[in-house]
Order: sequence, then structure tokens, then C-alpha cells
Amino acid sequence: MINELQVAERIADGSVPSPQEFGNSTYWAMRISGTGVAWRESVGEYCLREPTLWLSEEMQRRCLGLPVVMEHPAAGLLNSSEFAARAVGMVVYSFVRESDLMGVARILDKSAIEILKEGADTSPAVQFAPNTGARITIDGKPLLIEGVPMLFDHVALCSLGTWTRDGPPGVETTNVELVEAA
Repeated sequence: MINELQVAERIADGSVPSPQEFGNSTYWAMRISGTGVAWRESVGEYCLREPTLWLSEEMQRRCLGLPVVMEHPAAGLLNSSEFAARAVGMVVYSFVRESDLMGVARILDKSAIEILKEGADTSPAVQFAPNTGARITIDGKPLLIEGVPMLFDHVALCSLGTWTRDGPPGVETTNVELVEAA
């Protein structure tokens, strides 16, 4: 017999595909955050997310139980009404793959599952500790060196292409093979 933790572990190690239906939920592998340098078109700057900080064991533990929501709230962080309106699941397992902080999310919302089947990206909502980041200019282009994450608020599911960069979408679909819950 397999349990929900074992489903998540197997998705993480690649021995079963993502998504995976189990019990009353669907489990998906998803990128919680990439690391390194990325261009952020919406604000016109490069951004550095430090791998040693974001890929640490502590950061992996901080992801457990993280709400998974549909799109970011306008205010950036969740409150009670935004949580009720947007929450579709939670991160139940976290791991590192190459330069990405990854998670397995348990999604309970049937409408969200249908949207995820079409493809989606992810975006973490983070509040940084005051005075821990810096903005510099390199070759005439702005670079934000992100500070230390003080609050990891949620992971938002976003339209495909929002943070895809040159790689795969943030929410992974590997195939449709399912494990048995027997």
C-alpha cells in the first residue's frame, strides 16, 4: 500500500509521473523558485536570486505547507479573504533539482486541476528582510540582488509563459500513468 507522502517522494525522484491522482487530490511537481540571474520584463531589471540561500535545507523546510493559489493577490501577500478566494492546494514535499527549488503540491480544487492540465507557470510571493538586498548597475543595466527572505507567503499559479524563461513550465506534466492506491 502506498500513502500520500510516498506519492510525493516518487514524483520528486521521477519514479512516478506528475500529475498523479491520489485519494481526493492531484499531486503535481512544480518549480517554487528558480535561482541565479533572470530578466524581469515587468520592472525592467535583472534580478539575482542567490542559489546558496534558496536551495538550502532550511528553505526546503520553509516550503512545507506553503499555500498554492491562483494568481497573486493585488496586494502581493495573502489575507483571509484572498486566501479563501485563491487557495487551491498546498506544498507537501520540497526538494532541489539542479538550480531550482521544487515542490510537490497537493491540489484539491477541480477547476484548478483542469487549468493545470493546459499548462501553468509558478511565482513565489516573498517578503524580504529590510536592508538585506541591493540595487546596482552593470553595463548600464539595473540588477537587483535580492535580500534575505523574511516571509515566504505563497506560490502562485500563473499563466503559461510568465516565468518559463528558456526552460519548461513551472508546473510539470510528465505523462498520464497513475499509481495504484491499493
